[in-house]
Amino acid sequence: MTATPRHLDFTDSFDYRKFPEIVKALKDTEAQDAIQASAREHGIAQSALSVLTIPEPDWAIKGWLATGLNGLLAGAPKTFKSTLMLDMATSLATGAPFLGLYPVLNRPAPVIYIQEENTIQDMRQHTINLFTRMGFGTPYKMSYPDDRGIGRLHTVFVPGDVAPKHEVTVFPRRGWKVEAEDLNWLVERIEHLGAEWVFIDPLYKITPPGMTLNNDETISKMTYAMDRVSEATGANIIIVHHTNKSKGATGGEKVMGSNLIWGWAGQTMWVDRGAELDNYREEEDEDGPRTYHRIKVEHDFRSMAPVRPFTWLEYSGDAQWSEMNKSPVGRPAASGKVAAMNRMLEDPDFDTASYAKEFEVTPRTIRNWKAEAFSKVEDL
Repeated sequence: MTATPRHLDFTDSFDYRKFPEIVKALKDTEAQDAIQASAREHGIAQSALSVLTIPEPDWAIKGWLATGLNGLLAGAPKTFKSTLMLDMATSLATGAPFLGLYPVLNRPAPVIYIQEENTIQDMRQHTINLFTRMGFGTPYKMSYPDDRGIGRLHTVFVPGDVAPKHEVTVFPRRGWKVEAEDLNWLVERIEHLGAEWVFIDPLYKITPPGMTLNNDETISKMTYAMDRVSEATGANIIIVHHTNKSKGATGGEKVMGSNLIWGWAGQTMWVDRGAELDNYREEEDEDGPRTYHRIKVEHDFRSMAPVRPFTWLEYSGDAQWSEMNKSPVGRPAASGKVAAMNRMLEDPDFDTASYAKEFEVTPRTIRNWKAEAFSKVEDL
C-alpha cells in the first residue's frame, strides 16, 4: 500500500511583526558587540568564548558545511557560486572529496538540487566534468516528466573506476516558488528520494510574485516556510544568494535585500573576487594558455568559531580546483607587491635597494610596502 504524502499547512506563516525582539536580535549587532567588548575587557578571545559555549558542529565537510544548520552560499555574480554548489551537492551524494580537496565526513545521501537560473546544457556539461574528475566515468543526462509533468534530470552512468553511492536529482528551471503547493511538492520529493540535503539556486528566483527581498515580512515568511520543510523532513537546506555592492559591509549588511536573510542562516559561505585578490592568472601548459580564476571564501558560522576564517581557491575550469596558501598579510601568494610584502615579513633586514631593483619600483615604494606589511600583521 502506498503511503499518503504528508501535506503541510503553510497558512500559519510566521508573522515577524508579532516578534519584534526576534527581528531586533537578528538585525541589531549591538548584543554581539557587547559580548566581544566584555571578552576583550577580560582578556578572553571571542573565538575562545565560542569554543567554550558552542559545541563542535556535526561536520559534513569540515570547515565548510555542518549538518543541522540551514544556510547560504552568497556572493556577487560570476563568482562561481553555482559551480561550488553543484560540486558540494555531488560530493555529499557520492562521498567524493569536495572540490577534490576536502573529505566528506558524513555518510553519502541522496541530494535534491533545484536550479532556477542555469540552463540544462550548462548543468550537463559541468556534471560531466565533475564525474570525470571524481573517477565515476562519464555521465549523460536524459529528461523525463514526473507525476506532475515536471522535467527531471536523471543521471545514467557509463562505468568508471568506482560507482557513485547516490545521485543528485536536479529539477531545472521549473518556476519553483516558496508557496504552499511547491513547498509540499518539495516535502514529497524529499521523502520519496530519502534526500538529506536540498540545494536551491538562487533565492531571488524562488521569491513568490508580488513579494520583494527587501521586505522583512516577505523574508520572515519565506525563511519560516523553509524551516518548516527542514523540520518536517530532517533535510538540510542551502540556498544560493547574491551580495550587494556596498564596500566595507559586514555580516547581514552584505546580503542583497533584507538582512533577515542572513539572520536565518546558521552557516554562510561568502564568495568574493574583490580587489583584495588578483582575479585570475594565466599560465601556459601543453594545451596552450590556461586561465586560473581566483576566489576567496569566508566561512561564517555566526556564533561559533570557524575552523578557518577564509579559504583561497583557484579554478582552472573542467571542475579542477586547487587551494592557495594564505600569506601573512592575509592574501594569497602572488607576484609583485604581495610577494614582496610576504618576503619582507620573513626577512625584516632585507636590502631596500635590491628589492627596488628586483620589483622595478622606487626605494620609497619599497619602504611604503614594508610599513603596510607590518601594519597588517599587527592587525591580525
